[in-house]
Amino acid sequence: MDVQTVANAVGTTTRTLRDPYGAPIGGSNGVWPGGTGYMNKPVTASTGLTTVGARTYDPVIGKFLSVDPVIDTNLPQQNTGYTYSGNNPTTYMDPTGLRLDQGCGWGVNCTKSVNNPGAKKTNQAPFVNSARLGEFTHQQYTTWTSSKTNKNLIRVAQANNAAFRGIINDALAYRRGLGSGVIGLMIDVPWHQAEASAAFTLYEKFQTNGEWDAKVGVLKAYGLDGNDYPAPSDGTSVRVDVYGNVIYGAMLASYGVPEGVAIQAANAPGEDVGINGDSSDDAAVSVGYEMFKRYPDGLTSAQYYDFIVNHCGEIACE
Repeated sequence: MDVQTVANAVGTTTRTLRDPYGAPIGGSNGVWPGGTGYMNKPVTASTGLTTVGARTYDPVIGKFLSVDPVIDTNLPQQNTGYTYSGNNPTTYMDPTGLRLDQGCGWGVNCTKSVNNPGAKKTNQAPFVNSARLGEFTHQQYTTWTSSKTNKNLIRVAQANNAAFRGIINDALAYRRGLGSGVIGLMIDVPWHQAEASAAFTLYEKFQTNGEWDAKVGVLKAYGLDGNDYPAPSDGTSVRVDVYGNVIYGAMLASYGVPEGVAIQAANAPGEDVGINGDSSDDAAVSVGYEMFKRYPDGLTSAQYYDFIVNHCGEIACE
């Protein structure tokens, strides 16, 4: 039984009781005033449907309404793709809506780490391979490039690209401890506030663990970190962080930032950037610039993955 309890300002306690699949019992509609329900996930009051990570879930029938995008056919409990927690919600939970994790039980941290005794780490789970990871990161790329934030960044960068690039160069000089960076920012920011704001937004989005750091979504969805290699597709596995660096390069190219400046920014001092002198990561950024040059108006998931794999002689693949 799932129990959700809340006390109001005067101390009155209200409880909602649910069966193991999350269906409300005892006459409650299962929705709190804040719009949450089973597992404290968002609920649409008019339908009773719950948003559980990547998919919509119906607690009354105990099924997801769409097929698991990372279905594992080796798990019999998941053979239909619609089951919740392998039809065993008293033991397991499925907070992401992506593939039953048999190590993910109530009160257990669901983030999996996959270790390999060798120098490199590799994902041994059958539900994700390199091509599927390409599809996932392509969706990230498409979502970010179509966002209002990105469209505004492009607009500002194109309106006065010299000023936009100047602010970035000032900031990089400042990060390296150069006095010219401080002076440049003091002079340029008051005169170019829109460009300065856009440059800060760019940093905020792409910093380590920022909203546009592709590794964050990959770790959440698949339990892989940046140095992991997913299972190979057609004999090739692209290292996880390659995808994020390619996306970074392509998006900075769309803002008119010179390739060398983008690589310099990715190698700036501090733990809030993610490359720090890794030549293979620098190469992945360059691949992103090539990709944008070839596909300035966007590309399909297949084109995206094929373009990356075709550069495996330059980037981290195995």
